[in-house]
Amino acid sequence: MVKTKDFRPNGNQDNTFLGHKEDGGFLSRGHEWEIFGGGGNDHIAGDRRKDRLDGGDGNDILEGRGGDDRMNGGRGADRMAGGSGSDTYFVDNIGDIVQESNFARDVIRKNGRVIGNKGSRDTVISSLDNYTLTNFVERLKLIGNAVTGRGNNLANVITANPDRNSRLIGGGGDDELIGQNRNDYLDGNSGGDKMRGGRGNDTYVVNSVRDRVIEHRNQGIDTIRATLDTSRRAFVLPNQVENLILARNQIAHGTGNALNNVITGNNFFNRIRGGSGRDTLHGGGSGDELFGNSGADRLFGDSGGDELYGGTSSDVLDGGAGNDHLIGFGGSIFDTDSMTGGKGADTFFLGDASQVYYTTGTTFGKIEDFSRAEGDKIAVKGNPANYVIDRTANIIGQADKLDTRIFFNGDLIGVVADTALSLTTDFVTATQTHRLQ
Repeated sequence: MVKTKDFRPNGNQDNTFLGHKEDGGFLSRGHEWEIFGGGGNDHIAGDRRKDRLDGGDGNDILEGRGGDDRMNGGRGADRMAGGSGSDTYFVDNIGDIVQESNFARDVIRKNGRVIGNKGSRDTVISSLDNYTLTNFVERLKLIGNAVTGRGNNLANVITANPDRNSRLIGGGGDDELIGQNRNDYLDGNSGGDKMRGGRGNDTYVVNSVRDRVIEHRNQGIDTIRATLDTSRRAFVLPNQVENLILARNQIAHGTGNALNNVITGNNFFNRIRGGSGRDTLHGGGSGDELFGNSGADRLFGDSGGDELYGGTSSDVLDGGAGNDHLIGFGGSIFDTDSMTGGKGADTFFLGDASQVYYTTGTTFGKIEDFSRAEGDKIAVKGNPANYVIDRTANIIGQADKLDTRIFFNGDLIGVVADTALSLTTDFVTATQTHRLQ
């Protein structure tokens, strides 16, 4: 049975306590030391077993010298060295120094990158904010007032402060970042990283196809900032993550999941697809393609000449600035889409080269802001002369103005708010075929 010896000096004098002799012999074999310094500048060293060293006040030197040691310098600027073994350090002062070596530690590499560590694993528990792990220390936990923790080139495990919104930044290895109860920010940096946000509204930075984001149901509204190259292969939101931002400054594509997603593009061309939820898609600052798919979606082209495709439910399409194409489809018997072109010469599609939209059930397309002065057009299948328009009702526009209704074979397929239309000047024949994607 291993016994524990407790040593507590009195007073504020400087103390030296060595758990082993300088010639390698031990003062007390078979014991685990608990050594507590006083108010002075202490030099405390354990032995080869599992020691607990506490410097107290003052600028202390703590040496573990083997074994799985726990070292807390206390107040002051302390120097702590664990030696061999899996050691734990408590850091609370900007002057604290943690010294570790690669003793009894092997770095596991694959294709030149660090993917793991063998041997001892050391941990820093830091109440000091913006702490960066020193060389040869693998693990970091944030406590107290610490909110930011940074890794090194090893395969790190960094754990958020359970009581603070934390910012976890990995280093050069394949890291594991663990959020807690608050709204955490997790960025694995280089390497293939595993990130778990936990509860709260978490934000992840994904910059590698090898990164993994793990979320669970009812753990907040989470967001991924995708900075990896998605110009050829779209980034697909993982399960239980709601929002996606395409943050790389180049062509980028993204796809949602079964949740109610918010997906935001950048200032380059984006192809953005919603999933089966009620999604909100933003194209950003260039000409984009947005696909709502199933669910009652909201599509915003923002600036640029965009193509907006609704889906199988009642969608809202808003082109924003630019010459936009708005295609609602009318994919179900209750599908009533709302289409706003915004600034620019926009085209509202009530059909394409192969089919007329909104011919089943009570569906129709609502065109909210048709402007002949801006060059807007309504595209239909075949010859516009095959359609009938009238202005005998107010359905969607202002109460004191009549809307224009558009019929095909007796079916109401579209309503244009507050505007009189001409089949010869405001309608065009669609030349392309659009498909739900």
